[in-house]
Amino acid sequence: AVESPTAFLLGGQPGSGKTSLRSAISEETQGNVIVIDNDTFKQQHPNFDELVKLYEKDVVKHVTPYSNRMTEAIISRLSDQGYNLVIEGTGRTTDVPIQTATMLQAKGYETKMYVMAVPKINSYLGTIERYETMYADDPMTARATPKQAHDIVVKNLPTNLETLHKTGLFSDIRLYNREGVKLYSSLETPSISPKETLERELNRKVLGKEIQPTLERIEQKMVQNQHQETPEFKAIQKKMESLQPPTPSIPKIPKLPGI
Repeated sequence: AVESPTAFLLGGQPGSGKTSLRSAISEETQGNVIVIDNDTFKQQHPNFDELVKLYEKDVVKHVTPYSNRMTEAIISRLSDQGYNLVIEGTGRTTDVPIQTATMLQAKGYETKMYVMAVPKINSYLGTIERYETMYADDPMTARATPKQAHDIVVKNLPTNLETLHKTGLFSDIRLYNREGVKLYSSLETPSISPKETLERELNRKVLGKEIQPTLERIEQKMVQNQHQETPEFKAIQKKMESLQPPTPSIPKIPKLPGI
């Protein structure tokens, strides 16, 4: 526990790579911080194996109420003891971060929000790659992220972040890219909303050469997992084909008379 504790709330659409935010925070707190990640509690549901057999890929939504309760209980207990905390989230809504920040501030916490700013194509591919990697490891527990769940965060996050900025609950709201570069800080530019920077990054046009290696990696994993029949595989192949340079047409050699 520390004298004046800080809680870092994380945000970013699924597949954006929120884990990379932890290294910036670890540096800031000299590693004196506890990470609370809702996802890690999902597999600890007492009936997890039975639920997997019943619901297979859709198991996540059936264990989420449990992982949410676990997260709330752990935040409550650890914040009573005054530890620095990292609390994973997406930013899909504003209610949860507002409630969490308000509750923690009442216990003497400083609250900050660090959010990933990653082009939506990159994060969507990130969700597919994560699923394929998990599937190769254990098909029963691999969790798929529906594209709809990814897209709803992409759509709502910029406006939600603007709302959170206006509440004044967070002493700093920062945006980071996957390389760990800070793109925005409300502490440095308090009069500017994070909305524009985030929207620009989410909708940034990504060059083919930037995503080609990711597409190739995913294709390879999907072949290994025998997922060639999935709509995702077909979409990946289509995208890869669109990145191929057009084959130059061979000019026809004119026929010489008499040959």
